[in-house]
Amino acid sequence: MAFELRAGNECMVANDFNIEGRQAFKRGDIVNILEISPDRLQPGNKYLVFSELLSEQVRLPGMALKRVSCPTVTGPWRRQARAAFLTSASAAGATWKPATSGGQRKTLMLPTKKWSVTF
Repeated sequence: MAFELRAGNECMVANDFNIEGRQAFKRGDIVNILEISPDRLQPGNKYLVFSELLSEQVRLPGMALKRVSCPTVTGPWRRQARAAFLTSASAAGATWKPATSGGQRKTLMLPTKKWSVTF
């Protein structure tokens, strides 16, 4: 994992996950980490999340989760990270499209046309 998962992070379940023969999660389910503390019997299962299918809280291992939300960057690193992103996106062939609504926002269109980022 590139970043440590924390309580409150939004994650996607990587694969179907069964507990005692019952399906707790389907691949692609989105969950929020409620708490991080190791299970007494299975120390690797330290991420407490809520299973909609079982209607109860369940502990999952980190390998079962993929981060969906990005960590918040603050301070001087934010400007440097934004500049690095824009430079690499421009090198990849991204183009700027003016926003349709008022204000000074612009949308960055990436070559795949599936993703766009609004600044």
